[in-house]
Amino acid sequence: MLRAQLEGSVPHVPAPDAHLTGFTALYAEPGRVLRTPEVPDEPWITEAQILVQEGDLLAPPARYSDAAAIVSVRGDTEAQVMSRLAALAERISIPTAAEPL
Repeated sequence: MLRAQLEGSVPHVPAPDAHLTGFTALYAEPGRVLRTPEVPDEPWITEAQILVQEGDLLAPPARYSDAAAIVSVRGDTEAQVMSRLAALAERISIPTAAEPL
């Protein structure tokens, strides 16, 4: 086993990316989702998961897995990533209507 490790080739490890990334989990108020959330068309959004759709009935969020959307972004600096995450929290709307108990 040791001989195979000594004679084999060392795997190539790619250089780290020059950009930074971050993500935000967005939550909705409890109630019926009135409109499926839409993610802005921005080149710095690397991934978006919309986890609710119009008509879904949401309970009050109690854990991370109760997120209505999760969006990842990239940026050149930590400040840029944080700014983009904050902008998304303002731009992505998840309207709900309260349901009678």
